[in-house]
Amino acid sequence: MLSHDTKYTRLKVRGRTLLGSASYWLAADHLLIVELSSVVERYRRIALKDITVMTIRGTRLFQLYLILGIVLLLLLATLFVVIPSTQDPFNYGVVILGSLMGFIVVALLIHLVRGPTAYCELQTRVQTVRLPGITRRRSSEQILALLAPVIRNPDGTSAHPSRAG
Repeated sequence: MLSHDTKYTRLKVRGRTLLGSASYWLAADHLLIVELSSVVERYRRIALKDITVMTIRGTRLFQLYLILGIVLLLLLATLFVVIPSTQDPFNYGVVILGSLMGFIVVALLIHLVRGPTAYCELQTRVQTVRLPGITRRRSSEQILALLAPVIRNPDGTSAHPSRAG
């Protein structure tokens, strides 16, 4: 287990994916990315001296999810107003639509609090690795801040993080 190994320090950034999670472990000379799903555990090791560029790229998913949520909320609100009230004091259609609207409002608030979407990439001379589960700008900047001091260029100077979009 990595948590008991003194060679590794766990970075306080966790990534969540659709079917699992990812954790990041720092050793003296490499970064270890552990991806977990229900039955598969995948380890990826990246040497710190090989990392040339760290990039954060903003995505448009934040705006897309926000627009879709608001459109759906407006559609449900229109149905909520249009449904005629009956003599029955307990109208199931109104209750169901009200519950759906409440769920969407809570989901939109959580989305707003989590902040803009982004992904983080580490580039070596050979490959570009997209860090799994890092989907928000805040977590991308956290991992960038944790890795930037330990990554060195061949001449011994710190690598400068790159931010795009």
